[in-house]
Amino acid sequence: MVTGQRDAPSRSDTAHFLAHRFLYWDTWRRRAFGPDWKGASMMSRLTIGVSIVVVVLCIGGPAAAQTDLSQRVDTAIEKGVAYLWGRQRSKGGWAEFGRGGGGYSDQKGGLNALVTYALLECGADPKEEAMAKALKHLAKTKVQTVYVRAVRAHVWHSANRGASGRYNKHIKQDVAALLKMGGQGRYSYNPTRTANGGWDNSNSHYGTLGVWAGADNGLKISKAYWRKVVDHWRLEQNGDGGWGYSDQRGRRFPGGEYYYSRKTQATMTAVGVATLLMCLDFLPSSAKQVRENKCELPRCIVDGLDWLDDNFKQTIQKPSYGTAAWYTYYYHGIERAGRAGGRKYFGGVDWHKVCAEDLLSSQQATGAWADRHASIAGRGFDMPSSETTLMNTGLALAFLAHGRQPVLLNKLQTTGDWDNRPRDLAALTRFIQQDSEQPSRWQMVPVGTDVAEWRDSHILYLTGQASMPITASASSANPHTPQALTKANIDKLRAYVQQGGVLFSITQTDGEAFGKSVRGLYKKLFPDRELTQCSPDHPIYTSRYRLKPGKVTFHVIADGERPLAIHTDDDLSMHWQMGSTRTQAWAFEAGQNVVAYVQQFAGEWREIDATDQVEAVDEIDGVDEVGGDTGGAAGAVNWIYIVTPEGLIVPAPGEFAGMKVADANGKMIQVPRPLDPGRVTVIAPGGVKINIPENLLDTQIPRPDGAGTFLARRPASDKTD
Repeated sequence: MVTGQRDAPSRSDTAHFLAHRFLYWDTWRRRAFGPDWKGASMMSRLTIGVSIVVVVLCIGGPAAAQTDLSQRVDTAIEKGVAYLWGRQRSKGGWAEFGRGGGGYSDQKGGLNALVTYALLECGADPKEEAMAKALKHLAKTKVQTVYVRAVRAHVWHSANRGASGRYNKHIKQDVAALLKMGGQGRYSYNPTRTANGGWDNSNSHYGTLGVWAGADNGLKISKAYWRKVVDHWRLEQNGDGGWGYSDQRGRRFPGGEYYYSRKTQATMTAVGVATLLMCLDFLPSSAKQVRENKCELPRCIVDGLDWLDDNFKQTIQKPSYGTAAWYTYYYHGIERAGRAGGRKYFGGVDWHKVCAEDLLSSQQATGAWADRHASIAGRGFDMPSSETTLMNTGLALAFLAHGRQPVLLNKLQTTGDWDNRPRDLAALTRFIQQDSEQPSRWQMVPVGTDVAEWRDSHILYLTGQASMPITASASSANPHTPQALTKANIDKLRAYVQQGGVLFSITQTDGEAFGKSVRGLYKKLFPDRELTQCSPDHPIYTSRYRLKPGKVTFHVIADGERPLAIHTDDDLSMHWQMGSTRTQAWAFEAGQNVVAYVQQFAGEWREIDATDQVEAVDEIDGVDEVGGDTGGAAGAVNWIYIVTPEGLIVPAPGEFAGMKVADANGKMIQVPRPLDPGRVTVIAPGGVKINIPENLLDTQIPRPDGAGTFLARRPASDKTD
């Protein structure tokens, strides 16, 4: 039975909505004005009793820092890509590991595969001449080892995104070889050694990674394979939750560290977690597990994640031999674990930001990343620096490129049953990726963190079965520990929506309590708006797929121009968690429709951290002429006016409550609604009228023209002895 029908948009259309580039200042203006406001009449309405409007917009903080990082990452990628292309040889390949390559001398094709993969992940077109030559050269290379087969499988996986399956034959061949090599769920440098019990966890990770590339490309891999891989990592996990390199004594490096041993290593723990999470998505939860809320992550994954939470910061500040010498390998492993697990943080640390900053600071003027073995006393092995430079540059670029992938949805982490289905968004994101042929990701965000940290995505996902944890109790001081929905955290949800985000909630099966409480939450957030059932012709039902009537019912809170919150009592997440893309495709299509619908309205975030709203007047009765450095109080305010960077004058009655302004001591304080008690208007030098909290009277306030401060004078009649 056909559950859905495409409504005409091409794959390029879907790629377009994933780009997060819908900037409409005019739409913002119309949202604020309402449908009856037109540009021509706007000024005439504002000039009645008003001569000028001025606003100070303070842009900065985490959001501005993130923008700066993104720009520097783009520049670093451009330099690194130019470095690699500049070293391509005439036949299409790059330098290879030679006799001096130590343990890597038999990895023929490895560097070519890694460099080609990195360039594709950075956006190279498979049909462009230089890349087509590289792919042709790589296809002709005879390879034998796990590493090379695995990375080459990823090359075909990446190239297929822009080549309509042209490399299916190649990926099938490499995956077949990897399945044969890893019949026991583990791998070694020697392709035949695992049958006799030999293995190491680095090859084991890469071997499974190559098979995953084939599975993600559409190859059918038996569940027996994934179970064997899980069994290997589960049985070889150390008591502290981490993993070592192998079950051998290992090799001793300066300082007494045995790297190639069973001793827990950060590098191996990162890839261990990543490998298990990859397997988990091909071993989805059963209907019984979902109904009974028994979909929790396996203990081995939880323990591995706990190890990373406890130790990640230390591995960056005081790296061991392994994390220092193979830093790009480690970062790539952390990225795999973080992306597969939807983790923005390990131990409260934004792992991508920290690793990216290290890569940006260590990139050479040539655009490459150098070998760090020489900087560590006693090199672990002898490998020509030119070869390790290519390897490090390829891994570094892949890491940075993956960090640019759009986040489709954020999952809000609270103290409630927010994670009954821990792989729901992983499955939905994978479905959307395969449909759009554009890489993307999802992540979890703790409710205690700053709103700016949620702005990787325009959708904040809330779900559960029990009542939402709404409480008046104080939050934990640690923003990364689970917190309830306190007043402060509810205010953050409101601010997220005001800045351009959308809340998306799903009631899970038998979740009447959740459905009731989420409606109560929306009433707190949007007291003047209703959660309304969407009509059958609502665009959310056709934004990507034409959904079959009756399968899912959406409810929306909107402001007349864009959605603020979307809710459904139909348990879509149950089908996502079960990975039912074939039998319950409609549930995935419905989820993709929500993403596509929201992205139609996803413009630039409102980068406003603090604001002084000001309105000029010709004359106000009872107030002397002002000048110099003093001002006086004048009555209540009915509107807030703001001016956009492009000069649009936007009246916003109460919409921007929750923003912050700085008091005379530089402390940020919350701005209440314009009509709230305690709100006054101060006449500033020059005759402009500034809307401020009453408790700022008799303090120094920044002048609207930026020329220092002035005393916001309390009227004499208000003063008491």
